[in-house]
Amino acid sequence: MAEVFEGHLAVALDALQLELKSENNSLVETRLWIDGFVEMAPTIFSGDMKVYVQQANDAFTYFKTVEVGKEKSWHVNYTNRMRGRVDTKLYKKNDNHYQDHRDHRNVLQEFMNEQVQPLAFKARAIDQSVKSMINYLEKEAKELSDAKKHTHDFDGF
Repeated sequence: MAEVFEGHLAVALDALQLELKSENNSLVETRLWIDGFVEMAPTIFSGDMKVYVQQANDAFTYFKTVEVGKEKSWHVNYTNRMRGRVDTKLYKKNDNHYQDHRDHRNVLQEFMNEQVQPLAFKARAIDQSVKSMINYLEKEAKELSDAKKHTHDFDGF
């Protein structure tokens, strides 16, 4: 019985995902329409048009956060909960292959969280520091080069 519920839920979640894709496409298209209207509206005569642009932006934000945002949240939450239930059921069935696979995945995830991610964070910080130093040195070299161009040769005096 539970497998049937998970199956029906999976189908419903797939349908919701398709709807979300369609809504995301609509969001992109609507944003382009609003931005295109703003570009075409003459600045001098835009007094009344600014009100309409603001209303369009407000409606866009509402649709994006309230309508699409809630559905995205539902999709993520229900999908994760369903996956968790299915994972627990499969693990409890004493399927050694699945248990070994999940245990291995958990060890890898723990390694990722405890070892790799902190190192990646440090590597990004080092990379950013090196980039900042390179930018600083390039700027300084350019300033020195410019200063040399503007310095007169006083060896003849």
